[in-house]
Amino acid sequence: MPTVPAAAFIGSSFLALFGALYKSKLFSKLEVEKHEIKTKVISSLVIRDACEADKSSWENLWRQYLGFYKQHYSKKVEATTWQRLIIDEDNSMFSIVASTQDNDVVAFANCVLLHNTWNVEKGMYLEDLFVVEKFRGMGIGKKMILELKRRAQLQNLSRVFWHTTEDNYNAQKLYNLVAKKTDFIQYRLDLQA
Repeated sequence: MPTVPAAAFIGSSFLALFGALYKSKLFSKLEVEKHEIKTKVISSLVIRDACEADKSSWENLWRQYLGFYKQHYSKKVEATTWQRLIIDEDNSMFSIVASTQDNDVVAFANCVLLHNTWNVEKGMYLEDLFVVEKFRGMGIGKKMILELKRRAQLQNLSRVFWHTTEDNYNAQKLYNLVAKKTDFIQYRLDLQA
């Protein structure tokens, strides 16, 4: 059996170590660049009420949101939801959006203000929160939730609440940072197919 000189082992170990260090520096550089992009996006981000001019952007995000949750798309539901969020005067539903400095809408939060039997004040139900995939992990969802909290406090609402699916672990990581998880489980009787 041929023997390999010790220098070859040392040399290959050195190359492996050097390669690992080089890669870690390379990854660090990529992480720095990613952080710089994230900081630029977040610092230029505007969270505001959705408006008529956002309709096509909101519809595009709405369809992506439905796809994410594997839900059936209905033009009638989409149109009715938009009507209730933006046009109806009863003010029980509203939507906020996050837009970049180029006015690209990259996230929305659709909410319902409602009375409840446990508080005198209304509560805010965050029914839908969606961030475009390439903008996830940048803190946009957190920024949206904190804006809803600020608005709820200004309106003297009792709480902001929402739910998510059991397997939406990325969302749950965020939600665990900004809110308290409850022990309630949702049940539903669907009445229309």
